[in-house]
Amino acid sequence: MSKTKLTGIELSNYLESKNVGTVYELDEIKYVPPYLLNNPTTTLDEILPCVKALYTNVNKLNAKTIHLSIGLGFYLQILYNLWKILNKQKKLHKAGNNG
Repeated sequence: MSKTKLTGIELSNYLESKNVGTVYELDEIKYVPPYLLNNPTTTLDEILPCVKALYTNVNKLNAKTIHLSIGLGFYLQILYNLWKILNKQKKLHKAGNNG
């Protein structure tokens, strides 16, 4: 089974459909308490939930960042195209006034 590569708007729509949420909707960030880090009897079972929670939040942030970056790129492209049109119109207007 081959996977289709998503680009542009398709990728943006896909990421939006995953409902990654906003930065404010992320799970509560849990850090490993310092007393566990300095304790020779600390087990991996005590630290692992904190690491998993941080990993989940990083993945959510990455997905949101990609989605926002694509959206920004889309609007920057529209803005650039508009600028080209307006610049061309300005040049034509100047040429018309000089002739």
